[in-house]
Amino acid sequence: DFGLLRGRVSNLETNINNSRGDVIPILFSSAPCEQQKNKYLVVCILKDITELIAVRNSREKALAIAEESRRKIDVLLRSVPDGLVFTDPQGRVQLKNNPAEKLLQDESEQLILDISKQLLAESDVMGRVVDVPLKRKEEGLHVIQVHASMVYDNFDRISGLVMLLRDVSQERSMDQMKNEFISTAAHELRTPLTSILGYSELMLEP
Repeated sequence: DFGLLRGRVSNLETNINNSRGDVIPILFSSAPCEQQKNKYLVVCILKDITELIAVRNSREKALAIAEESRRKIDVLLRSVPDGLVFTDPQGRVQLKNNPAEKLLQDESEQLILDISKQLLAESDVMGRVVDVPLKRKEEGLHVIQVHASMVYDNFDRISGLVMLLRDVSQERSMDQMKNEFISTAAHELRTPLTSILGYSELMLEP
């Protein structure tokens, strides 16, 4: 081929057919060299890259699967209305959504680290629920409810902690008001009831 005489060809990926008619991917390189005046030879190197192509295709497939998984996780994080946080086994934040950042604000990293260390030190954290008080200058006391569970890998090793965060400040405030009302009502009812019982005993005496 006169085209090969015009210059070098370096690492060209192409296909050839072997004697059985199978298509073989190869890496082709060539270089012209002058043997005698006006007589040229072309040195060609052909390298079978079947295994290389298989490894590359496998890697591209794995990257595509990883990208799809990342996209699904991203959709999940955005769709959950409550705060969602995933940490590594040391309690460092790996993933968190916007509601979690809004709930925890500036304290997020350190607070999650503290909660994670506390929970990861326990033997069983599946479905564990804890209330975390947050005191803020402008907004007062907030109570964040944390639902936590361990995450395990394919070898049953702890790979992290997943936490669902919810602001339960209103619920806790209502519970406190209810308890105070019941306590006050019981006290108010007990006082006149004691007097009535005392008068009743006096009237019953002969």
